Amino acid sequence: MKYVAIIWITSLLPVHAYAAVASRAPISVSASLAKNELNVTADAVTINMKANGCSSFTDEIAVCNSGVRLTITNSSANIHQVIEPSAVFISNKYALYEGPLTDGGVRGTYSFLLSDVNGDGNDDLIVWTGRDGGYGGPSFDVYLFNAAEHKYVYSQAYSDLTVGSIRLFVVENRKVKTTAKDGCCTHVFETYQVESDEPKLIERVTESTSEGSGKISVKTERLIGDRMTVVPIEARN
Repeated sequence: MKYVAIIWITSLLPVHAYAAVASRAPISVSASLAKNELNVTADAVTINMKANGCSSFTDEIAVCNSGVRLTITNSSANIHQVIEPSAVFISNKYALYEGPLTDGGVRGTYSFLLSDVNGDGNDDLIVWTGRDGGYGGPSFDVYLFNAAEHKYVYSQAYSDLTVGSIRLFVVENRKVKTTAKDGCCTHVFETYQVESDEPKLIERVTESTSEGSGKISVKTERLIGDRMTVVPIEARN
């Protein structure tokens, strides 16, 4: 096991963030993992990760899951904070993304993301910490920026939105959108309205295709009053 870990670390090359096309382009960064430590800097934010142990997860990804300690410094917001997640997945291709989470804006699974999740104008912190997404895919811990306390505060509600989803949520116009899949033929799209820093489910669309049939049936539920209510079912070719 020690031999495998050493091979992975010495073969890791500098990481360059993907320059996605978006209204606020991501900041390009470079980072490298060595001796179970990683440093990533974007604009005014620096993230230092130290762990007691990291091991190879795939050829391009390592998982650090022993004694993980993240030190986040944000000079523009007067933040110097330590976070201790149970694990962090480190990609040698996508280390950090800073920019909007619009549909198509993020390509690749990043270890760290800085983006405004709750629409308050401040970047929040998102960390790839698990495999609780759809089909064992990535899941994330979400920390909302708290200007009054000068720190990032863990949000269970936003973190839960990454569990069971097949990708990280999309954020547009103070709405958070998730996508889930069940087998070959069922897709579920949920839309949440941001209210008082919390995501509130307002719509769920379930698309199902019968095996061997080209017809797609659509079930739409919307929040009416305080209940999710089914609206007329549609069917289309």
